[in-house]
Amino acid sequence: MKKTFKGLAIVTGLTIASLGIIALNNISFAFTESKSEINGDILKRNFYVESNDEINFKTFINSDNNKTYQDEEGNIYTFQDVTSTKSDTNTKEVNDTKTLNNLNTNDEQAILNQAGNTLSYDKDGYIGTLNYSNMEIQEVDTGTYERLLSLNIPFSGYSKNDLNNISKNITRNGRNWTLINVDWKPDSVQNIDGSQVPVTYSGTMHYQTVGVFSNPKQYNVTITYTGTVEKENPDYIYTATYKKEIPVEAPVEEKTNYTPIIITLSGAGIVLLIILLYFLSRNATIYSKNSNGNYELVKKVHINTNNPKINLSSLSSSNSKVSNGVIYINSSSNLYKVSLKDSLYNKISGKDLEIKLTNVSKKIRIVNKDIEFKI
Repeated sequence: MKKTFKGLAIVTGLTIASLGIIALNNISFAFTESKSEINGDILKRNFYVESNDEINFKTFINSDNNKTYQDEEGNIYTFQDVTSTKSDTNTKEVNDTKTLNNLNTNDEQAILNQAGNTLSYDKDGYIGTLNYSNMEIQEVDTGTYERLLSLNIPFSGYSKNDLNNISKNITRNGRNWTLINVDWKPDSVQNIDGSQVPVTYSGTMHYQTVGVFSNPKQYNVTITYTGTVEKENPDYIYTATYKKEIPVEAPVEEKTNYTPIIITLSGAGIVLLIILLYFLSRNATIYSKNSNGNYELVKKVHINTNNPKINLSSLSSSNSKVSNGVIYINSSSNLYKVSLKDSLYNKISGKDLEIKLTNVSKKIRIVNKDIEFKI
């Protein structure tokens, strides 16, 4: 039973290895990947990558886990190269406005000469130059102001220099005027007793009024510009190209011809020979790492190439123990490894390896000959 405990400890390590592979695959979900395209023996994977994810994507696509790719039919493709083109989402149509307040003109051409036919755009990570589209002009209510107005009216032929002969309020030009003063001067004179006595008078009547005037017109203008802008840091479409692998028949291993022995054996001898052939055909080895950093052999097992699986329930070791249905192999580092022979790896690379422990079943995609894991 001691070998059973040691062998069954492999299941935990293989499960962890499986989860590690799945985690690496899931890095691709940080980018948007469209359905792969197949043309003959060429497969293309297309990824939409935002500018701030480029470094992560390059690390992802160049990782060992992406050196090969398996399609839905199980065909294996080998990574060739990766190229990039700018995404069509890097550009968009936008509108923007410029506002000019309290202009003294509403002439569109004069306003456009002042504002400019183009407008620079730099918003939300997009940059570009927009062109004039249209403008909206709105008149501003500037109010009124008052000013004192004067009206001077000359007169002549008045017989008396008496204000009673002068109108105190008059209406001219739609305004009401008020008399402020009168300038009198003799118009004609008569010599009476040696004195020059005015006979008629002339002069100027001075009137004033308060005029109300509108302030000069002003205008507020909103100018609209439109155009195509582009992301300052563009996003890219990355295309990873893979080439289909042509299956290579694994080299036939030379085996000892046991025919003469079989002919001479009977009964128990044949049984022993079958057991011997089974042990000679073991094509995978399970190890555990000791305190010195070296791997120690746990068990050699045989994995069928048509239906790859390992039943860890039958493995045991003198240094293993069972806890809650999980087998642990005593190791100071808790590190373990499953190594596949070259001939086996060439046949099952890209397939799923099923690992069973009692009623627990896990599958791991085979991408390396050596699978290290920690319990």
